Amino acid sequence: MWSPLLALVLLLAPGVSPTAEPRALSFEAAMASVGTTVQVRSASDAAEVSGKGARAQPRVTSNPVISAAMGARVTPGDQQGLEGTIGINQPISVRRYARRSRAALQAETRWRVARVDEARLGQQLAVARAWLELRRAEEQHALSLEQVGVQEARVDTLERLVAAHERNEADSVDARAELERARLQVLEAEGVQVDAAYALAQALGRVDTEPLTTAGPTPEPSVPSRVEQAALVRDVASLPSARAARLLAAAESVRGEEAWASAGPKVSVGLQAQRESQGSTIVQGTVSVPIPAVRRGHRQRVAHAASAAALQGGAEVEVMALRGTVLRAVHELEHTQRVHEQLQTVLLPASVRAMELREREAKLGEALQIEVLDARRRLFELRARRVDARFERAWARTLVALLAAATQGGGE
Repeated sequence: MWSPLLALVLLLAPGVSPTAEPRALSFEAAMASVGTTVQVRSASDAAEVSGKGARAQPRVTSNPVISAAMGARVTPGDQQGLEGTIGINQPISVRRYARRSRAALQAETRWRVARVDEARLGQQLAVARAWLELRRAEEQHALSLEQVGVQEARVDTLERLVAAHERNEADSVDARAELERARLQVLEAEGVQVDAAYALAQALGRVDTEPLTTAGPTPEPSVPSRVEQAALVRDVASLPSARAARLLAAAESVRGEEAWASAGPKVSVGLQAQRESQGSTIVQGTVSVPIPAVRRGHRQRVAHAASAAALQGGAEVEVMALRGTVLRAVHELEHTQRVHEQLQTVLLPASVRAMELREREAKLGEALQIEVLDARRRLFELRARRVDARFERAWARTLVALLAAATQGGGE
């Protein structure tokens, strides 16, 4: 329902005009705009930055150290003179920190790439459902307007019958109450349509633009075969959110190894040159090896390992949740199709036939006009149910189609 707060926000928002002409948007155009949403763009930018960082990661993570010492020999007196030492040392991680750091960046990049797919699928589902919700709201609004016309005609007919003493006044009052309820439904349908329009705009990242309306046909994706449905259930672990959860757990484990290596001992190798007061020069290599008496980095390694274990469990829970979602979606394919067919091929034709017969009888004087209007009202109720059934059927097909397409890029 369109709340007063939402109306106030829309009135005050920059660039939004309450009287702006709605912009028609087809389902295909809406889905093509998914890649420009901030959710997908930000995830893509993050993956690109991470990938560049992984490629630029240096093979050595510690800078060489230059040391120098200058002084004078004081005694014995015959050896007095200036002396100096200069050396260069390169620290080297015993635990191969550079390699583990590069592996951590690569693991994070794989996770961020999967997050791009997850964000894209999430936005595709959000935009698709929002578009279908708007289409349903538009059709329900149009039906509610037609229903008001039928109720007005019914009130006029009953008032004539009351004046002719063929119906009592209670029937007329009841018809007027029905008319007011129909007008109230129009107002409610308008609010639902406005909410749905701005929900679609928000899903597309366009809340500061003109209102949206749907254009073109309602999507009718083909129903996958039984074999394809079984493959979708079997391959649910390759859906983006499951892959992202799994890769995040793997990245956390690699980060633990990186933290452990970062705190580890370093061997320092180098070269030193010494100039003595008598003029002699000494050149020698140096090696500095720490004694690993303390296991530094153990705390960080354990913390990351525990987090990785928890994330791995979360990834398994995500797979179970996705499997339930896919199983329900596959079930809805058949269920929504059967409901739609029952309305489309049985109930609606029967209601149309009944209305036509009432109209024919009324022309022949064998039925009252009020009976025709009652038959037309029942037909409107079935048409409204068909709008809902068409929405549920289209959403079930679209959901399965998008999920099936997302499993095709399930490589890690």
